[in-house]
Amino acid sequence: MEPPRIDAVAFDLGGVLIDWDPRYLYRTLFDDEAAMEEFLATITTPEWNLAQDAGRPWAEAIDELAARHTEHRDLIEAFWRRWPETLGEAIEPTVAVLDELRSTPVGLYAVSNWSGETFPLARPRYAFLEWFDGIVISGDENVIKPDPRIFRVLVDRYGLEPGSTVFVDDHEPNIRAAAELGFRGIQFVDADALRVELRALGLPIAAAAGTVARANRAESPAGYVYWLRRRSRAIGSSPSEVSLRRSASRSRSPVRPTRATAPSRSRSRRTRPVISRLVPTSPGRCARDRIGGSAKKSARWRARTRITRRRASWWR
Repeated sequence: MEPPRIDAVAFDLGGVLIDWDPRYLYRTLFDDEAAMEEFLATITTPEWNLAQDAGRPWAEAIDELAARHTEHRDLIEAFWRRWPETLGEAIEPTVAVLDELRSTPVGLYAVSNWSGETFPLARPRYAFLEWFDGIVISGDENVIKPDPRIFRVLVDRYGLEPGSTVFVDDHEPNIRAAAELGFRGIQFVDADALRVELRALGLPIAAAAGTVARANRAESPAGYVYWLRRRSRAIGSSPSEVSLRRSASRSRSPVRPTRATAPSRSRSRRTRPVISRLVPTSPGRCARDRIGGSAKKSARWRARTRITRRRASWWR
């Protein structure tokens, strides 16, 4: 018996599509890295933050913790007052996978442990959050993963069938809880491994991120900027946005038809033999470039021919 067809993919957000880490904030408040790590491990602990993800109001959480650690009140309050500074960038390789899935009939959903008070602060920052057909936030439901109830909210609210829904999360307990309800779980490690897993389930996405980059480069300058940014990170450089845009603009500028003529002693001689060559002007279109020539070509004519041929070979 064949496994059911995949009709939906549900993603976790933090650690899969969005880089979140309180260290981004607290490195600006601590001079000593070890002191910062001790503060995060013993005071604003992951368990304390998870209570807000389960629906506890931030004001209550701050007051309760600051009353027990009065000497760190300012640092504790900063977790809430400056919470947007804990956000990192989108995890672009996974966003690229999500973007590919948009072009398929598969429904896209998100299930995340996130405070209902802070998620509205993050949502405008990441445009891809609007690609989802539905988002379940634990703070709004007062229940967190791996509690099975949050997965039942997803199923009941959006009419999903667990057996035909893939759930992607970076925490194994969440994957196990979803699998017990019938979801097809994938533990997230990186985008390349995710592609392999999704393709194994029959989803039509590219096998490698490089394929996507080349496709984006061919489609638009914006896609080429994304490709250049990923390439620069891979080689350890960081070109400015301006240079990326200029490079993209140059790469997408069509090769205009050139008309190079051989030097002649008389312009009235129109009966000379001609050499025809196709010079690309844009993908899929060509313009015929007729170059007057003679048996004895000058050095200048040969130089121009080499330049034009080089352009043609570059385009191919």
